[in-house]
Amino acid sequence: MREVYTYGRVTDGILTIHRRADFNALKSLTDGRVILTVSKLYNKRSAVQNAYYWGVIVNEFREGFREMTGEDITAEEAHEVLKEKCNGKEIVNQKTGEVMKVGKTTTTMTTVEFMEYFSRCREFILE
Repeated sequence: MREVYTYGRVTDGILTIHRRADFNALKSLTDGRVILTVSKLYNKRSAVQNAYYWGVIVNEFREGFREMTGEDITAEEAHEVLKEKCNGKEIVNQKTGEVMKVGKTTTTMTTVEFMEYFSRCREFILE
């Protein structure tokens, strides 16, 4: 056995571990260093949100882009542009001072963060 994991809950600063008996398996580990991580769980974006994003938002952007430029772009290219414009972060080159904007990932967004991203995308598309 290399790892044991379970879920728990923090209430008023007290950690309650679910399936605590699973940790009896620790007895089979040899002595050595371990890592213990506690992180808050958030609801990830739903399949319905994902379908709406790719089926509506990305396609609307592609159509608008085609109308403006006469160029067709793929859904993945549209996604990259939307990430940069609506979920971007600026990186400054310390030597030249040049600022570059890159899109941050959307895969780790919570359901609420994804809805906020939708709103920014819709505003950008309307512009």
